[in-house]
Amino acid sequence: METVQRLIRPTEQCTLCVKVKDADHPGRPRVKLLALAVHQNQGIAEACVFILETKACHSAFVGQVLPLYGDTVLDLAQTSSGWASAKSSAEDDHASGLPVSVPAQLTLQLTNPSGHTVRAVVCDIAELDILVQKLEQAITFAQQQRQFSDGDSHQWTAFYATAAADPHDLGTALDPPDYHYRFGLPTNTDNPLVSLSLLAHDPSPTSPLIEDDNFEGFIFNPASKATKDAWIHGELRAREAQFTDYQSIRMFVGSWNVNGRMATQSLAPWFESMADEDGRLPELLVLGFQELDLRAEAYLVYDGGKEAIWCQAIEHGLGDRATHYHKHVSKQLIGMLIVVYVHTTLADRIQHVMVDSAGCGIMGMIGNKGAVAVRFELDNSSFCVVNCHLAANMNQVDRRNQDFHDICRRVAFVGAADPAGAMTSPPPTVRSPGAPPSQLPSPGLPPPISPSPLPPVLPVNPPLVDPRPAAASPPLDLEPTALTTALSASGLATARSTQAASLEPLTNVRPSGLFDHDYLIWLGDLNYRIPLPPPKIQSLLDSRQYKYLQDFDQLNIQKANRTAFVDFHEHPLDFAPTYKYEVGTNQYDAKRVPAWCDRILWWSRHNSHHVQQRTYHSHMALTSSDHKPISSSFDIWTKAFRRADQAAVYGQIMRELDRYENECMPAARLSETQLDFGSVTYTTPVTRTVTLHNTGKVPVQFRFIPKLDDTDFCRPWLWVNPPTGTVLPGAQMPIYFTIVVGQTNASMLNISQEELRDILILHLQDGKDYFISVQGNYLPTCFGTRLDVLARLPKPIRQMTLEEIQALGDESQYSIPRELWRLVDFIYRHGLQIPNVFHVTGDPTLVAHIQYCLDTGDEFDPALLLDATESHDREAAMPARPDTPDAQSVCSAPDACRTDAARAKLDESTVPGPDCPPPGSPAASVRSEDGCTTKLAHHQAGCHPSHPGQLQPHAGLYAMATALVRFLRQLPEPVIPFNYFDQCVAVGAKLCADRNTATVSPSPSATLDSDSSETLEHTQAFQVVDSLPRPNLNVLVFLLSFLRDFLSHAVDPEIARERMALLMATVMLRPQRCSPDTENLTGAIIQHRKAFMKQLL
Repeated sequence: METVQRLIRPTEQCTLCVKVKDADHPGRPRVKLLALAVHQNQGIAEACVFILETKACHSAFVGQVLPLYGDTVLDLAQTSSGWASAKSSAEDDHASGLPVSVPAQLTLQLTNPSGHTVRAVVCDIAELDILVQKLEQAITFAQQQRQFSDGDSHQWTAFYATAAADPHDLGTALDPPDYHYRFGLPTNTDNPLVSLSLLAHDPSPTSPLIEDDNFEGFIFNPASKATKDAWIHGELRAREAQFTDYQSIRMFVGSWNVNGRMATQSLAPWFESMADEDGRLPELLVLGFQELDLRAEAYLVYDGGKEAIWCQAIEHGLGDRATHYHKHVSKQLIGMLIVVYVHTTLADRIQHVMVDSAGCGIMGMIGNKGAVAVRFELDNSSFCVVNCHLAANMNQVDRRNQDFHDICRRVAFVGAADPAGAMTSPPPTVRSPGAPPSQLPSPGLPPPISPSPLPPVLPVNPPLVDPRPAAASPPLDLEPTALTTALSASGLATARSTQAASLEPLTNVRPSGLFDHDYLIWLGDLNYRIPLPPPKIQSLLDSRQYKYLQDFDQLNIQKANRTAFVDFHEHPLDFAPTYKYEVGTNQYDAKRVPAWCDRILWWSRHNSHHVQQRTYHSHMALTSSDHKPISSSFDIWTKAFRRADQAAVYGQIMRELDRYENECMPAARLSETQLDFGSVTYTTPVTRTVTLHNTGKVPVQFRFIPKLDDTDFCRPWLWVNPPTGTVLPGAQMPIYFTIVVGQTNASMLNISQEELRDILILHLQDGKDYFISVQGNYLPTCFGTRLDVLARLPKPIRQMTLEEIQALGDESQYSIPRELWRLVDFIYRHGLQIPNVFHVTGDPTLVAHIQYCLDTGDEFDPALLLDATESHDREAAMPARPDTPDAQSVCSAPDACRTDAARAKLDESTVPGPDCPPPGSPAASVRSEDGCTTKLAHHQAGCHPSHPGQLQPHAGLYAMATALVRFLRQLPEPVIPFNYFDQCVAVGAKLCADRNTATVSPSPSATLDSDSSETLEHTQAFQVVDSLPRPNLNVLVFLLSFLRDFLSHAVDPEIARERMALLMATVMLRPQRCSPDTENLTGAIIQHRKAFMKQLL
């Protein structure tokens, strides 16, 4: 929601946002945001739905705006899935014979009577339930507040109309034809920092605006730390030859599924091929066992005895050569064990040894299947060795592939250090804790090798030389604690069971995955089979046609199809399948199909020529298991950095970086920096556009920032869209500035205590700031002006000069504002007998004409506001009474007030009447755009309807009543001030309670008690009225007198009084703050304030 809040004005508050997709184009992968926002309009909440979208460079904008009125229709439609991916998946399932199940989608539709519709598919059903509940609450609240589409609420949405009208303008300028795009960004640039910054980020099909609430997170920046680190990393890799020495080491790798047997045979035959012809012994011995322990207890209790027995057997099998080795590290998970022996001459060069494991067996977690892994560093090369046991049975190919993917995803080494002195570390390819699944590597695929690796998480200026002294790492004692023994043995605590062998501190605390190492050796019982009839296999084995048989090997097929073990290498199989034999013999089990279940593969991150798999054997002499052990000998070239030369290369790279950074400084040009909006009128949006041109070589990220000591970057009457974004080199982006003076800020502008002037700061990330000056000439209006201020004005507000407004005293010129008197007088003269005059919304053009006349003092145009014979008919039907509801008539009205204070007469000389200075003429003197006094012709107001003949009967009277209601609703403080709200509601609650009591118990005594209580509450109601400030009291008495007279002409006065009470309570008795999510205006409170107003009427 923080992202949404940045895109809307501070006067609106985002209360809920959910991810949605376009219901009309469900196949499009782009995700949008549906946001529910609330605007506080003088204590009355008005809700609206926004649809936020993104275009090129992920610039976000408000795409659609839908006000939530009381007559907005909310629908949910269930349709079959239209997603392209779902359809494709269903077709694939159908083709494969699997049952097709395409889930249904729920489409949310909001429709206003004007025909404006928003349709979206909510991605999360749980979020859909919450969204529907909130929308229904907002619509119900709008009904209670009489916020309908034909009314005057939600005027603030005009701010967003300009931006939402043509959202494509935000993106079309971002598509210059001269660029080739990858991920939507240009890549043909000579500056490597620019290319790297554009290529290093691979945005997912869904918008980063949706995936990450940090709005800054998805903007490309060549000067960012990650971009510079990536380039330094790539350059050091490319120049390794200038500071690297290579040395060959030999590694002996063995694997054996022992089928739960004890070590009864000597393992010496296993190690016969360990030494070469010259007698050279391998520096590293890595041995993996499977099915070490098949007991059921092994799933619950860790038993280190099996490991000890087999390690003793290994050392006995080595014979005299065992004195040259020591056990450096081991890791066991139920039946899987990996042991690493290191030659004594190499021990001090091994560092940062770590282990981990992952169970993939029962429930996908238990360690009867899975892997154990060891990682370590030899000089400046990193190694990882994985011993695995995958799913069994001929038809479990997919399950074996999935086990492989799970192991790749779950095995990680937290805190693995960088073998290159923290300067050339590759990035992790496993998920950090809490990262979304979209950041995982493709299953089964190691990260691609490219000259520009992804940014590592490293300091910008790492130390050139590791200050820590080299020290031998002691052998590990990895016996688990009592608390974790059972969990570790079962595989339930293996996801992050990493332990470090080195005692020295590790500075780089980040997870490192299997493919984050220079060399990866993968061994174990992979369980891939040969799907051929046993006689056919036996015939091929008898003729030793191993090469032909390998074409049917499931592992080779999966590698060729790139579904598992992609880019792994394996020496050709020149030995017979190692499974399944009769124990104690070299004869295959006749009930099983022979297979090369036991395998040793390898993968190299950089140069495969640095690895040579010299030998690959099975050992038929060992017959204690139904598997035969296998072994392989490797020659691997490891790296050793010359630190002095590395420092020199690093310094050269940093000097080049400085030069590139200077070229990467963002540069931009604004089409203009001074915006003059001209004349601005109340609630009428005025928009200006500034175009931001990117004149540099790198994408420009911009945002508006607040001035010193300010929290918002612009004034409340100004809205900027978009407030932040990215512009590509050579492209441009329009930025819209819209001024709308609404009810919340009109009060200060009307009395010239504030001006339409502001200075905005446009900040370029890693660049300079631009200052944009905004100004406009606000034409004041009586709407949105306080009652006491209007009563002090000696003439219409636009005829007042700035000096006259500033010189106003505290003494009122009139008891009630002249504008209010003119509205009431017109309705009194011409509309007393018009039914529903207050309940039909007037024509907006006529309402604008009325507002213009009130502001300038012009006379109302009878040709516009009255029908041809309406004026004569209405005056003929009028009862004999004074020409206007003056002071005498107001205060002499029957029961106008019940107390002396309210019964006191208003000073007749202070009530605007027929003899007061004329309201004006078609050439009245008004305040114009330049603030001077001039003559403004009536036709200049632009308020005439374009099709006057199409207006409904009595349109002028409906417009006049609408203007009166809008005038009262838009008062900064209502006729009954905010601090009287609770008292009035309390009196109304008592009135409602008394009426309910009378309804339940209609006995004579109850009726008498009810009448007595109602009289008491009636008196209390007018006691509250008596305490009102004098200007408010005058207006209230004046309106009550008029409304009582108006209601006396109704066909059904009681129903008319009920409807009028609800309307007037809404506009004259308002709380200071409320929203659809609070209980400030519950249904009961609405009834209570209506009861109070009905009592006054």
